Amino acid sequence: MPKMANQNTSKVGVFVNETIDFIYNKISKYQLDFTQLHGSESPEFCEELRKMGVKIIKAFQVDKAFDFELLKKYDLVADYFLFDTKTKQYGGSGKSFDWSVLKNYAMKKKYFLSGGISIDNIGDLQKLDLTKIHAIDVNSKFESSPGSKKIPMLQKLKEQLQELNRVCGQTLNKE
Repeated sequence: MPKMANQNTSKVGVFVNETIDFIYNKISKYQLDFTQLHGSESPEFCEELRKMGVKIIKAFQVDKAFDFELLKKYDLVADYFLFDTKTKQYGGSGKSFDWSVLKNYAMKKKYFLSGGISIDNIGDLQKLDLTKIHAIDVNSKFESSPGSKKIPMLQKLKEQLQELNRVCGQTLNKE
């Protein structure tokens, strides 16, 4: 595990359909602050993990037919939701979904936006209610290879987010 950049950085473990024991071992070994769950984990599964003192980011694969009513079962057991593009795999596709479906999101819980976020489409965030977005999750579009970030692109993204914040008058985190 790399040394953390600063004390304000949270450690997040990303898991897909793992067992409680497996995740617990990773929480303990790496002192994780969050678990990001991308599989078919149930609300009961999330609740069990929360008892271990870790915060839960529950990911959902979204398309135009996504039923936001499903989220109600997770409201008390997830700290945040993460909305990603529905694909055959669990994240990492680099593809965006139609963000306009998020207008159907009526809950108060803030969410992470993921899925194909790039320099080219980041301005489209201004069409959304930014008060509901806790953070954006960027990855594959900003990597030259898995785990190797393109720093100049991340700097450009940061500048675009700062401009978006200035224009919209709201703060959006980048994680």
